[in-house]
Amino acid sequence: MRYMLYKFSIALYLFLLVGLPAHSQDSLDVSLLTFGPGQDLYSCYGHTGIRIQNHTTKKDLVFNYGTFNFNQGNFYWKFIRGKLPYTLSIQNYGPVLRQYNYEQRHVYEQLLDLSSKEENAIYKSLIENYKPENREYLYDFFFDNCSTRPRDIFVNALPDLQWSSLKVNKTFRDLINEYNGNKGWADFGIDLIIGSVADRKATDQEAMFLPDYLQDALNESFVGSNPTVASQSLVLDYIPETVQRKTKMNHIPFYVCFFLLIIEMVVFFVYRNKASKGVNWYDTFWWILLTIGGIILAFMWWGTDHIATKQNYNLLWMHPMYILMLLKSNSQAKKIAIVSFMLFIMIAGGVHFMGFQIFHSGTLLLLVLLLVKISRHLLTLKQTSV
Repeated sequence: MRYMLYKFSIALYLFLLVGLPAHSQDSLDVSLLTFGPGQDLYSCYGHTGIRIQNHTTKKDLVFNYGTFNFNQGNFYWKFIRGKLPYTLSIQNYGPVLRQYNYEQRHVYEQLLDLSSKEENAIYKSLIENYKPENREYLYDFFFDNCSTRPRDIFVNALPDLQWSSLKVNKTFRDLINEYNGNKGWADFGIDLIIGSVADRKATDQEAMFLPDYLQDALNESFVGSNPTVASQSLVLDYIPETVQRKTKMNHIPFYVCFFLLIIEMVVFFVYRNKASKGVNWYDTFWWILLTIGGIILAFMWWGTDHIATKQNYNLLWMHPMYILMLLKSNSQAKKIAIVSFMLFIMIAGGVHFMGFQIFHSGTLLLLVLLLVKISRHLLTLKQTSV
């Protein structure tokens, strides 16, 4: 089966290569397609494709760097560890447009104002990328994705390409937060799992990991002294849907964390001087949850290839050492552990307010909650040791 697929890939590659006219003038049109954000998390940042219209062979193709194979072995494990290969695929333009129309996502097309030589250079680069030995790559959310690959195709195929300054002046976290506001718990989870790498200011070219920013940059770019874009058209007009997806805010995680903080403060004032079996079970749930969360954060930092999850200082307040809180001992060692946990939480707050890593607003409430909870345990230990 694999041999048959390989032969099919070679045949398609040769078919596309033969379809490239070597000397005909103005036989190709090259466009950048920018697809608007979708409803689902995986599509909420939009998408990019390169459209090639060959007027000699009548082929109308979209080169898409955002595909992967669900049927490959250990798919989910590879995805979690950042080792899932993404693939350049080629699709006919008509079905692509119908799919985005079905999903109610806008589509912009930027027709590039290039010479026949420059158009052929881009097409040859895409065909070279589509060779079976070249088409797979290890996806990275910030630095190597479906938008940065087309950017790099243009940069490598157009030596005279000049980018104008976009003056982005935003961190990677700022950039993705422009699309996460309506995602609620997904937004909370992303802020939790992405490390301080995301709090570095992105350069103009780095910001092009988002399709909208690549679109804006291309509009302001030049090849030599000529604008790169000849014309821009709105192929599918779902702009109102896009605006709603990007601007509708979801504050549920903040409200839930605030409610949990109120509960914790009530527990503190009612049970700081007495024991309760129900409160013990309540605390045990928290220690187990924080321990598991810490293991996940540590794994995403040291056990995966995801650049975005490195240097995650959420581990200062959510870490596996909370397992020590399940010990029944009232020893001096446990008191030292509790004081250390409080210190780590305060350091985590400093990390946020000094700008080393920006935490979700709900996370800041959880820091206060944990300080209240651990303070209650410290008071209990002091009373039992008297």
